[in-house]
Amino acid sequence: MSFSTFRLALELQGFPYAAAQRKLIELQEECAQDRNAYRDKYLARIKSYHRRHNPFYARLDNELGEDFMLTKQLLQQPLEQRLSATAKKPYRNKTSGSSGIPFSFAISRDAHALSWANIKSLYRGHGINIDLDLQARFYGMPSHGFSRYKELAKDQLGNRRRFPVFDLSDAGLEKMIRQLQAGRFKYLNGYTSVLVQLAKYTLDNHLPLIDLVPTLRCCIVTSEQLHAGDRWIMEQAFGVPVLNEYGASEVGVIAFEDSAGDLVVSQEVMHVQVVDDAGNDLPDGTVGNVLITSYFNTAHPFIRYAIGDRAALGLNRQGQRIITQLGGRESDMVLLRNGGRVPGLALYYVTKAIMDQASHVREFVVHQKGYEHFILRYASDQDLSVQDHHAIKKAMNEYVGSNLQVTYERSEQLQRSERGKLMQFTRSKNLQES
Repeated sequence: MSFSTFRLALELQGFPYAAAQRKLIELQEECAQDRNAYRDKYLARIKSYHRRHNPFYARLDNELGEDFMLTKQLLQQPLEQRLSATAKKPYRNKTSGSSGIPFSFAISRDAHALSWANIKSLYRGHGINIDLDLQARFYGMPSHGFSRYKELAKDQLGNRRRFPVFDLSDAGLEKMIRQLQAGRFKYLNGYTSVLVQLAKYTLDNHLPLIDLVPTLRCCIVTSEQLHAGDRWIMEQAFGVPVLNEYGASEVGVIAFEDSAGDLVVSQEVMHVQVVDDAGNDLPDGTVGNVLITSYFNTAHPFIRYAIGDRAALGLNRQGQRIITQLGGRESDMVLLRNGGRVPGLALYYVTKAIMDQASHVREFVVHQKGYEHFILRYASDQDLSVQDHHAIKKAMNEYVGSNLQVTYERSEQLQRSERGKLMQFTRSKNLQES
């Protein structure tokens, strides 16, 4: 029998991973019997627990009412003031700050182990065993200090090999290919934008990845939007299925793509709602604000937690909750002077058509500097043509608004966040919703 250093590492740190896997099986069976009854039971249980053991949550519950939304602004106070009285050496972490509102949080040890058990179960459905199978990991990495060595140690114990994502030049991508060939990797896992660049490189150089790494079974993308065109590029280049994962460090995997292509909510460990700005539930198929309730985190409340994303829900043929649309973050909204709001994703369609036309453009990001002023930064060896400029202006008029100014900034490589993410749309902080 193969030995799992990942399982041993979790158990030695006090995370009951083996027990969590057994518990998850019981929860899956209970949830399948009656999903609505399951939801009501565990919602009531976690709310009652935090009312009794968490003064922070109890105070908010008394002041704001039972159906208040737990926003990131409410959580921006010292972590010690938000912990439950029963919390004993919980797992601690902090959000990436991609929403613009970073904060620290805690997860009880049994809930953290259950989150990993859930990931193992989801991946197993696609033939991946996270305890034993080697992962090619395309994430950011701290450049120095204790944090860097901590990540490297976690990768070693977790059967992962980290690939640097800050050098996406041809030389950097060629190095990635050589590293992939040197290992028996079972799956790729990482930021969508990075893996798209790797896919384009393999296609341009006629290097089908499945031939170079025959052990490869799938590619899992996370943290950034997955568009149909990018999925097609990756599947053509890699020769394996591309799976979409939607999650957050504070609550774990929220939804994962199944074999039918549905983005299925992790109903056994959390409740996902979509609400309007007042916190009222929206009907299936309507895009709204995502709220998450973590059923088993007793160290810190994540109850009707406004994660900052927008989505729409639905049901699949098995009666499971699925995410039918994933629309990005509230901070991704383009704000116009007339009060109009346009999803930042619309800019993807503006520039994607140009990238298809101008094949020299490798990546792009859009920054809204003013209500009528946008900066399009792109990675290329040559400037966009006058015809490209006209096409972009026409598309902006169609998808975003009229009389908008676009300026262009070209570079060899685009700047990524400290964690290696590519923020495809940002807006200046001085632009506020009216």
